[in-house]
This record gives sequence, structure tokens and C-alpha cells, in this order.
Amino acid sequence: MANLIRKFAAELTGFVMSRLTAPRKKLCVPVTISLDSEKTATAKTIYANGETKDLSKSGVAMIIPSIRLCEKYLVGEDRTIYAVMDLPNGKIKLELIGCRYEHLGIHDTVSSYLIGARIIYMSQADRELYDEYLTYGDKLRNAKKADLATEVSS
Repeated sequence: MANLIRKFAAELTGFVMSRLTAPRKKLCVPVTISLDSEKTATAKTIYANGETKDLSKSGVAMIIPSIRLCEKYLVGEDRTIYAVMDLPNGKIKLELIGCRYEHLGIHDTVSSYLIGARIIYMSQADRELYDEYLTYGDKLRNAKKADLATEVSS
């Protein structure tokens, strides 16, 4: 009887959690991040390049080579991360808050960090491109490649 109750509770918890979080899509696109907004960026602004691991309507998981930029941690203290993603259907700009991170380094010489971040702002036009990419995913990338191949062959 106790096992039946535990099993029911686990299934109920899984069902509720699946409804509370946005579904993630494993989509990999280049991303560039900074701690300075486009308005405050200078020639001394430091950027980090990485790629996304998965995307959802409310958040981004990305793999970045460092957890710090200019001695400031990317995650914590409600620090805003300014990101530019190069989607197949266009570049978009996002403002993120880092929520968690995990060290992925297998060896000390090669390390990277998985950063989970919540989207706090995106322009309406960028949101439309982002949602379109979430909906169609790699179909957009394949269509873009097919268009380029057609242009080259003609």
C-alpha cells in the first residue's frame, strides 16, 4: 500500500512539474554574452562565445568557456547577462538572469560551464524570431542551407 501511494505521489509530482516548466528543445546555436548592454558597451567590454544546449520559451541553457567575465560571476547576485544568438532566421538580443551553473570540465586544461538562465527581456521582433525557431527548430536551418545551395548552383 505504501509503495502504491509513493508511486502515485511521484507520478502526480512529475505531472505538475511538467505543467509548470516550459518544454525544452535541444537546439544548438552560437551565442555571445557580455555583462554590458549594447548602450554601455565600450572597446574594453569583454565577450564570451559559446553555444546553446537547449532553449525554452522562458529560458536558455548554454555552454560557455568561463563562469566569470572581468572577475564578475555570470550566475548570482541577479546579474543581467546580455546575449546575442545567431539563429538561422536572424540574430536576436536577449537579457538573461543566470539561475544555475555546472562545471563540465573533464580535464583542467579544457573546461566549460553549463549555465541555465531565465529570459527577462527580449524585443517583440526578437521574440517572434525566437518563437519561430522554437516551433520549427532545425527545419529552419535545413531550409536556409537548401536556399544557399540553390543560390550557389544557379
